[in-house]
Amino acid sequence: RFSAYQKRQDLLVEALGRLAEAQGDRAEARALYERSIAIHESSQRPDHPDIAYPLRNLAGLLRQEGETAAAVKLCERALEVRRKAFGDRHPEVAESWHDLARSRLARNDLKGALEALHIGVDIFRSILPADSPQLAGGLFLLGDVLRLHGRPGEAMPYLEEAAAIWRKKPPVSQGEVAALDAAIVATRAALH
Repeated sequence: RFSAYQKRQDLLVEALGRLAEAQGDRAEARALYERSIAIHESSQRPDHPDIAYPLRNLAGLLRQEGETAAAVKLCERALEVRRKAFGDRHPEVAESWHDLARSRLARNDLKGALEALHIGVDIFRSILPADSPQLAGGLFLLGDVLRLHGRPGEAMPYLEEAAAIWRKKPPVSQGEVAALDAAIVATRAALH
């Protein structure tokens, strides 16, 4: 069992890791994410779904540092834990598929990344409203990967669908909207 004390300790350590990363202290962030994972692993329930958060944070950090094989393994573990806890049709499972896609892309595994992205988007489509900003984020990611890998014809429908959703229900970050608009402009140029 994951005690209330362990859960509070884990949340604090993981939050401190995010703070250290935001302040640019990557070594401290890494140590804190690893400590958060260790807290889970020492509990009587090491596969509690909350372990996915420090796993994904550490994977993102490792991906940025070029440790892509380790990042893929961490993303696969987070996905496995979430699937076991929530089943295959859950927003956090879809997010884990997208995390895995990012790590696969970092390893130059375009086929594996696209497979993971399609699964994540399919999950979002099956459980979220058609105008969900979270769905739009997944569509944008899929479309942008296709665009960046020379497949503008396949990319454009995903990008346009994401834009239509975000026009009605914008994401928290307006920077995401600007990035999507730029991707659409670049994709249109590539199609002509």
